Amino acid sequence: MGFAEEIIQEEEYFRKRYRKVNKRSKGFKYEKGNTNILFSAPHATAHMRDGRVKQEDAWTGGIVRCLHRITGVHIIYSTYLSVLDPNNTFDSEYKQKIASIVTRHSIDKLFDLHGMAYHDEIGRVRPHLCYGIGRRGETIISRIDLVNDLRTIMREHGIEVFECNILRAADERRVAQYASSTLKIKSMQIEIREDLRNPLVKCFPNIENFIEGLIEYVNFLKEV
Repeated sequence: MGFAEEIIQEEEYFRKRYRKVNKRSKGFKYEKGNTNILFSAPHATAHMRDGRVKQEDAWTGGIVRCLHRITGVHIIYSTYLSVLDPNNTFDSEYKQKIASIVTRHSIDKLFDLHGMAYHDEIGRVRPHLCYGIGRRGETIISRIDLVNDLRTIMREHGIEVFECNILRAADERRVAQYASSTLKIKSMQIEIREDLRNPLVKCFPNIENFIEGLIEYVNFLKEV
């Protein structure tokens, strides 16, 4: 089975729950890994923002579950419609759980995955991947090599990576900023363009290339 087929299967878990509310559930799930790296997908299902339902970042949940199986990273992801957006609140059970995971498992790197549209607000094509590391790179705590290595590895798989002004992740409500400023670990917000994360889209680069690059990046990070 290829990565695309696996992610399609994994995403079925989320597809049934995208817009459902479950008051008996915390609305997220943690799966233990065996590394010092945590991947987060807080918008794997839809969430509320400013009183309105905001669409899920489809496929991000399937991606982190696939990555967990292959590399052993710890993962946390939303499982039902979130009344409080974990990436737009100063405090939430989702962030509290991240703090517990970081402490209990000596996590020192967090990557928060999101989705972005193919075009920006004025119709320009966005890069395949965008990253946010704060206003002055503070969320990676002076480890610019984490960004450079991501760019180098993804480029080898045909994927362009840029920092985008809209993704500076400098707001204290953001998961990446919280991880850096409060938990004192290196973190990065990563936005994945919709065609790159969708296994049903046949293009180059595609989700197979992205997952191959992500696995290579994670395996590299295990050594640093």
